[in-house]
Amino acid sequence: MTYLIEEIQNIIVQPFHRYAPSREGALLKEVITLLNYLKNVVINSMKYTGSIPESFNIPFFEQNLISDGICGAYVKPTGELIAIPGNYTGYVNDIGIGTDFSGATAITSISGVPIDNKQMFVCWNNDTRTPDLPTLRTHADILQELNHSIRNLARFAQYNNIFGVTEDKTKIAVETAIKKNREGEPSVFVSENILEELEGINKVEGVKLFDISQASYFQYLSKMREDELSFVLFLFGLEYGGGVKLAQQTEREIMSGNEAKLVYVNERLKNRKRFCEQLRQAGYNISVDLSDEWKVAVEKLQEEMEKGDDVNETDTDKRDN
Repeated sequence: MTYLIEEIQNIIVQPFHRYAPSREGALLKEVITLLNYLKNVVINSMKYTGSIPESFNIPFFEQNLISDGICGAYVKPTGELIAIPGNYTGYVNDIGIGTDFSGATAITSISGVPIDNKQMFVCWNNDTRTPDLPTLRTHADILQELNHSIRNLARFAQYNNIFGVTEDKTKIAVETAIKKNREGEPSVFVSENILEELEGINKVEGVKLFDISQASYFQYLSKMREDELSFVLFLFGLEYGGGVKLAQQTEREIMSGNEAKLVYVNERLKNRKRFCEQLRQAGYNISVDLSDEWKVAVEKLQEEMEKGDDVNETDTDKRDN
């Protein structure tokens, strides 16, 4: 029994660690944090409405869709509708679609339940039943690299000197002076030898190991990070407002590719709508659409596409005339 519980827990926990990059310590934690952020944004890209049973946890359902590419909905003998991760079993056709479904949650395990759209339902994440998590992990990895670069640039662009002195007494005095200076306090020396070393023949010299001029590169790294975040959110239909338009970009160049941005958004929505339709036919009043925030972004993209078509028609008319 203990072994079975461990196996079920592995099924649940696996999606969180399956795509963890080869990092260690703080860097790994940062990537996981970024991955969770992107995952939560995508999970909330859909808005479910209607009489959703309390037993059917929408975030858990969406989490398994983006982690595995497929998720089941099962009506327990008690009548509760639950989301259950798993996959097709039974007779499987040439493209991997089976007649049954097997899966498990923390407390419920099913094996070979016929997919009859009455007790057992199945939803796909997209037309190919593939997960989104590998894509999100890749972009979380890139964002972490950019954050790490910005962090290193901040460190090595600091105006810090390394000082050289000839005795420990002077070393302590210089370190104390630097510390007090940072705290806004004056430094007072009472030793003639220290004064001679600081101002005399053996004057303390600094060796610069950091270059403050490197700070000018912050703008480029920040722009790269904004563009990367904008790109990954665009993949799922959300317009990120943090991006900066480059001076040489035209409006037509910015709007180009908007059609491609909408393809995957509509594909994900289509599969969820098909699933909800099956639930409605079984008596469950559940509907799905893009979330309010994402719907606004998609509508804006559609408006830009229409604007782009008008621009193209105007240019064509000018050439014809």
